[in-house]
Amino acid sequence: MGVLSHAVLPMLALALHELARFYFLARAETLNLAQRDFIVNARARGISPWRLRWAYIGRSLISAFLSRLSDTLTGLVSAVFFVEIVFSYPGTGYLIYSAILDRDYVLLQGAVVFMAGVVLLMNWLVDGLSGHLARRG
Repeated sequence: MGVLSHAVLPMLALALHELARFYFLARAETLNLAQRDFIVNARARGISPWRLRWAYIGRSLISAFLSRLSDTLTGLVSAVFFVEIVFSYPGTGYLIYSAILDRDYVLLQGAVVFMAGVVLLMNWLVDGLSGHLARRG
């Protein structure tokens, strides 16, 4: 229970900004999609509003969310560094900060290369998922 109560503020610091970005993205894309021909035709055919939201608008929002997710992952990795330093969490960000203060260039270089690899791997997975969904149609 102690770890969870101490993790609330760092999680909120990381999540609230991204939550607002995804909310406004979903709102803008939904308003844009609501005027497209396939939505207007589906509404004219009498498709229920629930099915219209999930099957038509929701499937179209996935590609916009995935493209924003690859940008968000990079921002979250860099934000985690600052959150770990501010909240004194022992993690990669705190390790890099300690390596800078101690002038341990080998550790700093290794940690930065490792984090760059993690970011590249996450972006590769998101791109692969986007390609899979685009192939599906």
